[in-house]
Amino acid sequence: MPPLRQEISSLAWTKHAGFHLVVAAAVSLFCLFVLQAFPTTASSNLPTLSARGSIEAPGGSCKFQYLLVDDGGRRLLATDKAKASLTILDLNTNFVQSIPTGACRGVAIDRAMHQIYVGDVDGKLICLSYDIFKVQKEIKTPGPIDAITVDTKRHLIYADNDGGKYVWVINPKSGKIISTIDIGGIPAVVLYDPATDKIYLNDKTQSFVLVIDPNTFKISAKWSTHRASKLRGLAIDTRGHLLFAAGHTGNLSIIEMNTGQLVRSINIADGVDQIAYDQETERVFCACSTGTICVFDNKNLDEVAENVVAPPGTHTIALDPKTHDVWISYVENGRSYFRRYAQAP
Repeated sequence: MPPLRQEISSLAWTKHAGFHLVVAAAVSLFCLFVLQAFPTTASSNLPTLSARGSIEAPGGSCKFQYLLVDDGGRRLLATDKAKASLTILDLNTNFVQSIPTGACRGVAIDRAMHQIYVGDVDGKLICLSYDIFKVQKEIKTPGPIDAITVDTKRHLIYADNDGGKYVWVINPKSGKIISTIDIGGIPAVVLYDPATDKIYLNDKTQSFVLVIDPNTFKISAKWSTHRASKLRGLAIDTRGHLLFAAGHTGNLSIIEMNTGQLVRSINIADGVDQIAYDQETERVFCACSTGTICVFDNKNLDEVAENVVAPPGTHTIALDPKTHDVWISYVENGRSYFRRYAQAP
């Protein structure tokens, strides 16, 4: 090819390639705009929770009352009132064992004191060693215990009076009840929040969350949960300063913790019991006995993000903060299981 024609041909090819590069860049920018403007892509349509298998618990048909993930020990703890035991699932090996404790309900951990605590419906706080699960002490209470929590700053236990109207403050080191708080109703779930250094308590018979000052053992505030009634589940967003209170009749109330004011009420399935909050993904998970896990996205305050089908009767739930997996327990054909759900990104 003559030099001049070759030069012209090369120049034409360069212009042609440059044109295609410009078009490709324009298409890329347009796609990026569409993704940002309309985020409903294939990935966002993935289910929030996906079942990843079940693990059978020993002892046949168990009636687990509460689930709790011990992140430091990589264990799932489940209290069983009917079998009078604490069931422990090793999250690394899937090994399951049951520790005789008495007819326990609430469970809490104080790692600094190397203790696991369970509340007994026969009127005892049972103290177990954190590493070998040996019962070290039993502290008598005036009545049965339901939910419990640990004030990790003062290393005190707050124990709900099951079916009664009291919360007992127990010093496990001395083995004594140091205060009895009359809440005027029936206590449900009790939680200690280290960020605010306060105790928060659901009242089953009244649509209120009570705030207890751990310095005085006095009720310092009473927050209305509005449409959420027959309160059960309770969870806290420590970073966002939000409290989630779930009503058994099918409503989730979100309360601003600095003011005690209602932010939003969300309709959920009936029969809610335990709920859990993931601080990283900003999702609330509500276990409802109708066979539903209601997932609420805290970034979208308008509605429940998804209703995930679960075995009927499911009412316990716990979050693994390390893997972000969600765990439930359920009974099927006379056998008890733990089921793991993985969260979508």
